[in-house]
Amino acid sequence: MKSLPIDTVHADHFYLTGFEGICAKVSHAAMCEAVASSVVPFGGELLVVGNDQICQMWQTLGLRLDISVVTVSDKSENLLANVETNLLTNRKITHVVCTDELAAETLRSIGLSVRIARRSLIIDNRLDSISMTDVEAFAVDFLINAVCDENVEVSLVVARRSKLVQAEGNARSPQHDIYARWQKILSTRRPTLKPMAC
Repeated sequence: MKSLPIDTVHADHFYLTGFEGICAKVSHAAMCEAVASSVVPFGGELLVVGNDQICQMWQTLGLRLDISVVTVSDKSENLLANVETNLLTNRKITHVVCTDELAAETLRSIGLSVRIARRSLIIDNRLDSISMTDVEAFAVDFLINAVCDENVEVSLVVARRSKLVQAEGNARSPQHDIYARWQKILSTRRPTLKPMAC
């Protein structure tokens, strides 16, 4: 079944798009750590594209989780070429992380390159410039959002289901297991809902 346009699906039927929403009362940084901990397989590496501060943050997460992190500065003259070279020469890279601070066209190009290379794209959506309706257009597999609700830190991950199922058993710790959180969500889903999209 082809994924449905997200904006035409009621919240109760969001799962029909082929994506899942996983929400938690944690900071944006904590959700970034949970995603990295859960989706990067043991022995896998992250390629992070962003400014120096973002790259440093993800490198710190990588050290904590024992995940190797390769970085490409968003100021690189040949940014897309650098990303493609890393994907071509380093088969250990399983996921590419980009921030939404990059220009939309750059993100689209990186998303296409990541998909062609059969890797996964994570968008660190700090400026909230990528909406849930954009995930297909940008070839996003994991979109990490921060939401403030009356001074309570809440974070949301919009995850492509076909990639999320591959996260089973990857989490470095129980508190950073988005696959387990998703399974809890599934256990509460009403049995009268329509079958899930592929």
